[in-house]
Amino acid sequence: MAVKVKNITLYWDHENGDLTPREWLSKFVELIEDPLRSMEMCEGDMWMSDYRLMSDALYHIQNRDHVTKNK
Repeated sequence: MAVKVKNITLYWDHENGDLTPREWLSKFVELIEDPLRSMEMCEGDMWMSDYRLMSDALYHIQNRDHVTKNK
């Protein structure tokens, strides 16, 4: 039996607007990939620019439920 799935979009920001879950995850990975790599190379230390990216990623995680839309 086929399951009918609604088109779900997640709001990212004013510039990018609504994204599919796959696009949302891609944007999220873009935010955390370099900071995590830097932390690995610097044995746990983090640059302030990396901290900003990680803080932005945390904001998107914490607010994901408030901006989910069904089309």
